[in-house]
Amino acid sequence: MNFREIIGFLVPIGLIIAGIFIKLSKREELASFKKKWVTFIILGILLFLLRLYTYFT
Repeated sequence: MNFREIIGFLVPIGLIIAGIFIKLSKREELASFKKKWVTFIILGILLFLLRLYTYFT
């Protein structure tokens, strides 16, 4: 596994963590993203599954 593949797996995990952070955050700066936290998590999961599929095939 090279560096590019590792980064490919970290980006979707980062999206999932960002979605959870937005949901649990009480900061006013993130108010515009409060409605989009589910989108971040769904995109992260889909990208992660796509990376797993392409890695194992």
